[in-house]
Amino acid sequence: MFKSSDAAWRLEYIDACYAATLANDASALSPALSMVAGRVGAAMALLQVMQPCGPAVEGIASWGFPDGMLEDYGAHFAADDPWLRLFLSNRLHWGQAASTGEEIDISPVINTGYYNEFWRRWGLLHTSGTFAELASGGVLNLGLPRFADAGTLQRSHQDDLAFATSHLVRVVSIQQRLGALQADNERRQSILDRLDFGVVLIDGKGRINLINLNAEALIGNGGPLRSNGGALGFRDDDTEQRLRRQLELSPLYRRIRSRTAPDPFVVSAINGRRWMVFVLPWQCTTSDQWALLFFDEKAPQPDATAALAVLGALTTAETGVLQRVLLGLNSSEIARQRGTSPETVRSQIKSIMQKLGVHGQSELLRLASRYRPPLTADDTEPMG
Repeated sequence: MFKSSDAAWRLEYIDACYAATLANDASALSPALSMVAGRVGAAMALLQVMQPCGPAVEGIASWGFPDGMLEDYGAHFAADDPWLRLFLSNRLHWGQAASTGEEIDISPVINTGYYNEFWRRWGLLHTSGTFAELASGGVLNLGLPRFADAGTLQRSHQDDLAFATSHLVRVVSIQQRLGALQADNERRQSILDRLDFGVVLIDGKGRINLINLNAEALIGNGGPLRSNGGALGFRDDDTEQRLRRQLELSPLYRRIRSRTAPDPFVVSAINGRRWMVFVLPWQCTTSDQWALLFFDEKAPQPDATAALAVLGALTTAETGVLQRVLLGLNSSEIARQRGTSPETVRSQIKSIMQKLGVHGQSELLRLASRYRPPLTADDTEPMG
């Protein structure tokens, strides 16, 4: 049984992880790594992808490392990091939390340069972490080094590490799938055109990289949008100037320093029809900077089913069950509607929870709430 403080930490951690997913930026995982390190008493945290059959290591995100330490690791020790071999030789399960001094016997690395040079140079004594398989074939490693006076990982925190890893695997897998679309605009266009809301991807100058059919229909003819020589514009000049200022859009291309999105705002057509606009940091390609989502205020409220089905790679049957769970139906009611048994539905719900990395109805609803845009009929201000 988890304490309320444990549940609160886990829900906050889920928010941090999936905020990084929406940002589609690996460095956005640093707040989540900070939460894990603070939870288990580690000095720093490193997330990387390793290859079991080769020396290749790809850094994903980090937190808390002193200046020069990551550079030292990457230049001299990453290609011969012995911890993956130790993990495999101890026959620990994927995703299981392990710590030196307990599950892992570090004697095989005592005489390596990694231990004698790197660890002693930076004052380390113990480490804890997890290894988990990725669908891409790599191994995701969450490493949590500890200084000499910090002791080993408390057993009470091993479940926290396993929980944290399950979400990191999900986020990194999603980011890898998005990254696979970088050179495939035709496929991206097809995916965006199937959405029931408008999407516009713009670069750091405000130029349109990709626009789906629903958003294209909002340009001209009294709609709220316009295109100025390939750049995204708004019928309302004040809205356009305010957004360009908030997003730091500039004719001189530069990487955005602060990727803090503005609050949702409303745009309207000449005939009074309105759309709620959400702005998200976006880096699906090297030129994409922001995604603008346009939700028709009069359209039915979009639910979270489609987004969560993509997040969890759910089957068609699981997607149907999830949709009914989010509507508040219990297992018996879902079984009657789907013409199956309550036991089958409970098994499908368990599978959905595992795929989404959540542990109970409250966490599922909390995650789903991130994908329900809060459209409000009384919100008439264009932007805060």
